[in-house]
Amino acid sequence: MTAFAAPPGALPRQAALPITAGGRRPLPAARPCSTRRAASLSAVVASPRPAPLVAAPLLAGCSASASAVTALHSARELVAALSTDLTAPGASEAVSVVKFHAPYCRSCAGVKVKYERMAAAYAAVAEEGKDGDMSSPPGEDTDSAPPTVFPAVVSCYEMDFSEHGELCTRLGVDRLPFFMVIRGGRRLYSQAVAWNRFSDVRTAVDAAVYAEAPAADGEAADAAVVAGGLISTALSADVS
Repeated sequence: MTAFAAPPGALPRQAALPITAGGRRPLPAARPCSTRRAASLSAVVASPRPAPLVAAPLLAGCSASASAVTALHSARELVAALSTDLTAPGASEAVSVVKFHAPYCRSCAGVKVKYERMAAAYAAVAEEGKDGDMSSPPGEDTDSAPPTVFPAVVSCYEMDFSEHGELCTRLGVDRLPFFMVIRGGRRLYSQAVAWNRFSDVRTAVDAAVYAEAPAADGEAADAAVVAGGLISTALSADVS
């Protein structure tokens, strides 16, 4: 039998794969990956994930600012907070800030972070004051601050209107968010504030911090009457 001869210039035919018993040719074996490509793939798989955009100290600062605001869950807690601020040493220098809010209030959500930052800033000033450095409000230059010796210590609270509507109404809360600024028993600021006007609250707190404490007996008596009225109003609304 004469062997078949390929025409001149034709490429040699590849050997056909054997046909299996099922009538199908097996798939060709995969070529091994080159050493360089394997090394690059290993480097990609082994590379660590990128670091998060939010750094750990920033997250810690957020939690710290949230803890600077004390939530009041009853009329008795409100009374206890005001009474503590009035009977503590240097009560005439104590400033109490109470925020009234509700979960359905959009403006309340807008001022939440701002209020917590303000509370954290004053808490930091109080810590610095233990070392004798309380010469300026938070965020202001020490050289341009009003001269004073011992600015007031600020305590920040908040109460949910949806849980204590009767108490809040008796205290004069008619819109939300509502803020009260009290120093030495005197209510220096009591007003509803829109989310984009929170700077008014900050200005009121700064003014209360650097306001002169009541020195005359008459002013002190008036302050006691105001504080007593707030406390008695809170107690009368306490149904727990």
